[in-house]
Amino acid sequence: MAAAADEGRMWTLDKGAKLSIRVQQDLTERSKQGLWAHSLCMALVAVTTGLLHRAPLLMWTAIVVMLVQAGLRGMLVRRLSRQTFPRSRRLERLHLGLLLSCAALWGLVSGSAIYLFGCHDRDVLMLLLYHAAIAFATVNLLVHDRALIGTALGLLFVPLVLGRLFSGEAHLVSFIGAGVVYPLYCLMQGKKLNTLYEQQISDNYELSVAAYRDCLTGLPNRLYMNQVLEACVDEADDKRRHIALLYIDLDGFKQINDRHSHKVGDEFLCEAATRISGCLRAGDIAARIGGDEFTILLRECASEKEAIGLANRILWAAREPVMINGLRLHYSTSIGVSLFPQMASSAELLVRSADEAMYAAKMSGKDRVCIAPPENTGLLMDGEYEMPMLTFCSMGGMTETSLAAHPC
Repeated sequence: MAAAADEGRMWTLDKGAKLSIRVQQDLTERSKQGLWAHSLCMALVAVTTGLLHRAPLLMWTAIVVMLVQAGLRGMLVRRLSRQTFPRSRRLERLHLGLLLSCAALWGLVSGSAIYLFGCHDRDVLMLLLYHAAIAFATVNLLVHDRALIGTALGLLFVPLVLGRLFSGEAHLVSFIGAGVVYPLYCLMQGKKLNTLYEQQISDNYELSVAAYRDCLTGLPNRLYMNQVLEACVDEADDKRRHIALLYIDLDGFKQINDRHSHKVGDEFLCEAATRISGCLRAGDIAARIGGDEFTILLRECASEKEAIGLANRILWAAREPVMINGLRLHYSTSIGVSLFPQMASSAELLVRSADEAMYAAKMSGKDRVCIAPPENTGLLMDGEYEMPMLTFCSMGGMTETSLAAHPC
């Protein structure tokens, strides 16, 4: 649910912002998958070496701190996974700080072991094997950011060099091996992986845009709107918020398409979509769901008045003639409005009631807004849904008149 709601918030952002959101989502998922890796590796060090008996304070401190880090990471990952975007920057920075602190702890433990027992000790060599595995795992975890990879490798390997310096084993070969060769290899691999990762998420972004975008107008399509609407209804139900759906039909499009050409019809649809988009508030989502029909989702709608205000702006925008290849084209819009939870208890009913309200507006003279009635006030007659009372805002005005509706 949260993922789909995030997609809704992402539609109006630019590509860079969308990719940044995707990167944070991926980092949270990778962190969740490797949550206990550090603690498990340190436990294996304790079991497979004698360091727990030879340096009990160092090892027990490391184990306890890593368990605390894992617990804190788990809580942060759960909170970040539940949040919708924009997420808390403070939590994201704290999450990154914990990831880097894990690398720093492994560096301190390994450097301290080298200082105490030397780099040729059997137990220390076993510890360094786990250290090398953690280093490469850290590169994969932070693959989205080269600067973070370099910082983490510094925290992992600088203590090793210092441990050799203070242990009296600061030979040139030791310095080159511990402080240059393997860290440089990890850094080079991190750079390659980062390039591949950035290309992958960019390609995935392009594919997702192609799947969810109407190829003619550039607006989201029916598939996208259905997914976001389901998620937003669930979120509104959980948080007791109100949302609204506008169902729009372009009056006169068929005549324009038939009288002129399909090319003119396509250009007309693009202009109509541009005008609809220009009326939106920040955070609203417009979609073309087929032919000359559009929907608008108001995710932060506080009242029926706000939905009617947006619908009236669209009515007025449609009254301006459209100029295409010297042709002066006129059209209007019929708009149905439905609100959750007042008029529908599910995403399906929200779409249905808005569609029926739009049909009633069209049948009552077009160029007007029709408000759906509360749920359960309609009657089922011969398999057809009848809405006995609808509210009209005729001709884009704010004066409301109650009229009997046609069966829909």
